[in-house]
Amino acid sequence: MKAEDWYGCVGKFMLAFGDIEHTTVGLLGCLPSCNIPKSAPKLTLGARIDMLLEVLPRYPEPEFREVLRCLEAVAKHSGTRNLVAHNTVWFDVAKVGDRIEISSHLVSTRDRKKRLKLAEMKRLADDVHELARQLSEAAVEVMKRYVPDVE
Repeated sequence: MKAEDWYGCVGKFMLAFGDIEHTTVGLLGCLPSCNIPKSAPKLTLGARIDMLLEVLPRYPEPEFREVLRCLEAVAKHSGTRNLVAHNTVWFDVAKVGDRIEISSHLVSTRDRKKRLKLAEMKRLADDVHELARQLSEAAVEVMKRYVPDVE
């Protein structure tokens, strides 16, 4: 087991959250009849998600419902995003009988009980990547409908 085993899934996970960040900024800029401050894109992802979760229920259209569903799911992964973004992979070495076993986990430096196994990280990367895709597609539908024409 090597640190390199983690690179692909951690990269996929973080790039998916980058897509989500970009999408939330775009959404904040195009909501109809909603006075969202121009400084909103400078807010943290969590604050932007909270703002959108507060504002979106006003809109009954299906594309808003889908964006809302996706953001609710994203919010559930925010803690994991912080764990992945701010920590590293640790290797544990243990003697089991006559054997030495090496395992790796992504571990919080603040709370060693918060950890992810490689299999969990791969599943999360796939889940968040799919969620980012769904959010982006739903946001495009919102933007198509509500972004003003440029003259």
